[in-house]
Amino acid sequence: MLARRQRELEALAEEILTSENQVATFAADLTERAAVEATVDRASQELGPIDVVIHAAGINIRERALDRLTAEAWENMLRTNLTAAFHLTQVVVQR
Repeated sequence: MLARRQRELEALAEEILTSENQVATFAADLTERAAVEATVDRASQELGPIDVVIHAAGINIRERALDRLTAEAWENMLRTNLTAAFHLTQVVVQR
């Protein structure tokens, strides 16, 4: 599992960890290409090749009416919802 917040990752891992399941967690900001590359490399070294990617990271914009929406909020949403998925998928495919 890969997410931004280590504490939440560890809590989720504890919930799904059983004698039949193994869980590895990796914390990284998916909007940062270098962080994605480093994390994919680390995960591959520890676990072997990555065969499947499920990208479920995303954010919403509360103040999304065009007269209140800021360029910064828009860019943050695009980085998180689109660019992060692109980075993660491309890095996994290239490895």
